[in-house]
Amino acid sequence: MGSRARLPTVEQKRRRAMRRHAVVGVLAILSALLDVLLTPAPAAAAFSTKWATRVWETEIGTAGPVIIALEPSGWGQAWVGLTGLRPSTRYSIALYQGTCAALGSRIAYDRTSTTMDDGTLDWDLNALTPAQMRAIKAAPHVSIAVGSSRRCATFPASSTSCAVRSSPAPWKDLVLVYPGTAVTYRTADGSNATLAASFSAAELDQIRASVAAAPGLASTWSGGTAALRVSVVVVDHALRSVTAQGTAGAYVVTENDIRADLNRYAPIGRYDNVTVIWKASPDAATLSPLSTWGTSGSCVSIHVNSTGFTTLPVTDVAAPLTTEMLHLWLESVAGYYAHFGYGPIPDLNAFGAGGYAYDPTSGWAGFYSAFMTGRVVDAQGAALGGISRTTWASGTPVTRPVGCYWFHDP
Repeated sequence: MGSRARLPTVEQKRRRAMRRHAVVGVLAILSALLDVLLTPAPAAAAFSTKWATRVWETEIGTAGPVIIALEPSGWGQAWVGLTGLRPSTRYSIALYQGTCAALGSRIAYDRTSTTMDDGTLDWDLNALTPAQMRAIKAAPHVSIAVGSSRRCATFPASSTSCAVRSSPAPWKDLVLVYPGTAVTYRTADGSNATLAASFSAAELDQIRASVAAAPGLASTWSGGTAALRVSVVVVDHALRSVTAQGTAGAYVVTENDIRADLNRYAPIGRYDNVTVIWKASPDAATLSPLSTWGTSGSCVSIHVNSTGFTTLPVTDVAAPLTTEMLHLWLESVAGYYAHFGYGPIPDLNAFGAGGYAYDPTSGWAGFYSAFMTGRVVDAQGAALGGISRTTWASGTPVTRPVGCYWFHDP
């Protein structure tokens, strides 16, 4: 006869209940820990390299900027800001020695990035060790890959190197033409004034023709040493903002006046220089405060998407604008190369220096030719320098990103 199973005692029931509660408690703790481990970390705040030096900067297609920066201590940071990523998908990011086609050895790696709900990703890998930074700077090519390398950008040879390229990279200039101007500004007597002006269709055609002539003239002046490529965009709206300059009552167009257009047409890594052409008033009463040239001069700045920045107000396009546009472009060129220590580079505004004089046919072509070939001399024939073949061959802001390091704090 089989034995009958005993009913559990009250004490046994109590102990079993305690064990069940303990198991449930442990499972709850494990579940919470698992949620923490599996929940994407909050998006890292965009780092500030206010006191750091950019080693490289480029873009992953049109997805966003990629920056590697070196701190004075020798440690580094890498920052990527991308758009168009799949929401709620975890992405890993790695720095490799090599190109995207053959990534090679991995220098640094991180898997804690998070995609925001709007499909953007801000990711930073802080505290790259000095050894990692040395590996990055020594590598002929460094690539940063996102996810399964479907998004990958390769950085060129070290921007801190003075190695000369076999052939100069072309300078890429974007000319933004504002078809009209509609701004309000304050006059010297404290009252407000309005400028409403616009280019005619014929004037826009003349501007396009002047711009189209610029690459050929740059090649002629430099003896074929410099290459310039120019793209023209006639913006689909009027210029609506100008910025006061100093206390003299002058106004200029700054990058902040056209920020949306700058981000739309000239994202980081696409152009070396941006030239803004806009309609100024021929009226003598408003000509002075609203006809000032603008140039970033000695700086290629992150504030203008890592390009040079020049502006050309136009009152009359009957005469070609090519020389004026090239002069402003050369201001950016001279400032960029001076930052690397190339030189000497004389004052570009010293047209009358030495034996240079205005020619009724060619204008200041003699001076510009000497300037663009490194052969400017003073009145006594002593060499003043200029931009030599070696300097032209050293790179451009796109191929060799650097500048005043004016990075924003987030």
